[in-house]
Amino acid sequence: MPKKTKTKPINSKAKGSTWERSVAKLLTEWTGFDFHRVPASGGLRWGKDNRVAGDLIAQQGKYWPFTVECKFHKIVSFNELLTDTKSKIMEFWKQALSDAKRVDDTLEPFVAFRYNGLTKGFFFVMVRRRVFRKMIEAGFSPRADYLIHRNKYVILRSDDLMTMEWQAFERELKK
Repeated sequence: MPKKTKTKPINSKAKGSTWERSVAKLLTEWTGFDFHRVPASGGLRWGKDNRVAGDLIAQQGKYWPFTVECKFHKIVSFNELLTDTKSKIMEFWKQALSDAKRVDDTLEPFVAFRYNGLTKGFFFVMVRRRVFRKMIEAGFSPRADYLIHRNKYVILRSDDLMTMEWQAFERELKK
């Protein structure tokens, strides 16, 4: 009878921290300004600095109208969005939305999520449909498929997002 091999336990806190740093690096490459992890993974409150929400914070003085929630789970099912079952993706969204509302009603949720088995550096981004419209108005043309859920939210691929010029998108967001 073959021996069962023990699998190494996954340190989910370390996995999440590594993921947050990866997203921060990609957002820095995209926008040209620095992003940093929020200490305590979004649980920190810095007095009157109302920019502190979510998992990442943009460099002070830079325009970034989003609260970023980073999620890396073993399994994320898109099928849950199409059924009445509880959806992890919508749980991610609700957390980002709650952070945005807590800080400032003008902030928009921005969820960066992935699951095991995806290519390194690849993830999905979830934004409100009105933010996606601003992307299109800024000249963004997705090369791949994207998902519009309940006519309110859009989920797109990170490799598509990275093709969009941040400065053009920023101008549209400020309108």
